[in-house]
Amino acid sequence: MYSTINLKCLFSATKLLPIDIDMYMKRNMEEHSTIYYDIQGLILRRGQPFLFTITFNQDFHIDKYNLSVIFESQTWSYFPNVKIPLNSSSNGWSAKRLFIEDQKNNRICFQINSSSDTPIGKYSLLLEICSITKNLINKQDVSIFHFDNDIYFLFNPWNKNDSCALLSS
Repeated sequence: MYSTINLKCLFSATKLLPIDIDMYMKRNMEEHSTIYYDIQGLILRRGQPFLFTITFNQDFHIDKYNLSVIFESQTWSYFPNVKIPLNSSSNGWSAKRLFIEDQKNNRICFQINSSSDTPIGKYSLLLEICSITKNLINKQDVSIFHFDNDIYFLFNPWNKNDSCALLSS
């Protein structure tokens, strides 16, 4: 399995641009017990963490940019997008930056944990980049990027917080 970047810029006002994404397909799907599913895309169990790394065109500086990961449901049109700022949580979801030894400053490894009650289905991954400008009106320049990597969330019978959890192992 492989992961390539096919990026669509929905709106760009920042100089920081993603140029590559590594979804760690094999690793994530092995850890989520979905490696043998015959579907193109990343198949995950809800309520269980997964990783991906984004490479940017320049070094990332935490004092210059705010990053948010957005998951957009392709299955349920009424389900609102889930937006998680880096190093925070929202509605049972969390996103944190992992610091990896020898990692270059233009690469960020994300660890995402979806909510245990995330509706199962197909999702799109978006990245929002807000440049932080220091001026009187506290204006932010925002860019949004859509990664062409399908992500599927399934029930998680091994997660006790999932409504479909098995009572015994």
